[in-house]
Amino acid sequence: MSLIAGARQIKLGQLSYYDRIAWSGFSQKLGEIGYHEINQLPIPDFGSIHVLSRPKSYSPPSFLPRVEPVETSSAAIVHVTDGYNVNYVMLAKPDVRSADGELAYDADVMRRYFTDIAHPLDMMLLPDGWPMPAKGLSILGMYAAIGLAAGVGLGETIYSPFSGVSTSPARFFTDVLFGVSFSFLGILGRTVYESGIRYPALRMGAASRIDVGSYLFGHAAVNSVDQESSAQQFEEAAFLVHNELTSSGEVMDAETVYKALTVIQKLGVEKTDEILQLSNLPLERIVEVAKAHPGSLPLPASAR
Repeated sequence: MSLIAGARQIKLGQLSYYDRIAWSGFSQKLGEIGYHEINQLPIPDFGSIHVLSRPKSYSPPSFLPRVEPVETSSAAIVHVTDGYNVNYVMLAKPDVRSADGELAYDADVMRRYFTDIAHPLDMMLLPDGWPMPAKGLSILGMYAAIGLAAGVGLGETIYSPFSGVSTSPARFFTDVLFGVSFSFLGILGRTVYESGIRYPALRMGAASRIDVGSYLFGHAAVNSVDQESSAQQFEEAAFLVHNELTSSGEVMDAETVYKALTVIQKLGVEKTDEILQLSNLPLERIVEVAKAHPGSLPLPASAR
């Protein structure tokens, strides 16, 4: 059952498309939170797999001293289509520390999974260099032609004992009926085989070769990166505001700055003026500094 659950996780991740996420922006976000690319595996006609990791000793910046260390993910495997869009994401869970060799192995499993999807046996018979849409249409056309030939042959077999007239309209109708029907069945059979038999078998194979329980998939992985990125941006904003206040000669303890920025971040800088007079925190100067650095604070959760 665990193998089936793992295959389902891979399926859900692979089918979670991120057309609105550009790889350039997502890779920059990964870089800002300590990831660096250690490998890239091309997949013919299907983009490439990017393998990223960060030091196991990585500790995100913390404005206030931490009582306990924070568990963070150490590895990411990202499938990128055509070098532009993120299509698939696997992110190691925070309590998993994969060695680079293990990560490379898992990435190669996924590369083979995509390669096998891209190149079934019948597509390998076609010349290299054809774009995927042309290959797909050619394959369906081949199965339609096989079905058509089989249907016409069956129609001839069924009709010929009953009439010696080869040009009979009924004979022609029989050939067309069986030819079109079998052509449709050929296309349908190939489609059902791909989606109902071969793809699930590939997912099961991939799930059996890697520890899928070690990864977050799809939206869960993207959300994890977004949340960590926002948290790190907030810590950096706290450093910036506190340093500017200190350099201007204002004495304000770090905890007060942190609490004030928490309020500002939740409301949004543009709305903070409305509660300045109601707050017991010295927000005025902190708001002024925050406004002087637009974009330093992450967007409030309600606006993301």
